[in-house]
Amino acid sequence: MAVYRTYSTDFCHVTMSSAFVKESEYQPLKDVAPNMASLLIYLKRENDSPVYQLRTRLSEKHSIEVYEMSDGLGYAINAEEQWQVILD
Repeated sequence: MAVYRTYSTDFCHVTMSSAFVKESEYQPLKDVAPNMASLLIYLKRENDSPVYQLRTRLSEKHSIEVYEMSDGLGYAINAEEQWQVILD
């Protein structure tokens, strides 16, 4: 069932449906701020449950610090200061 709201101004009346408005829009991993708190919030939202850090390791292949998370993936901040998934 769609909910309609009418907004009045001096010039016109505007009716908007909230049926297609999402509370949160899609956010790619690369747009998450390069800090652990932001990554944890992002992963909680993506997995619909809390995700926590298991350990930190150094990737010899990529020469960067990798954060192993409870969702089974490793995450690292690349040279462009963006999060990426590391699969090694």
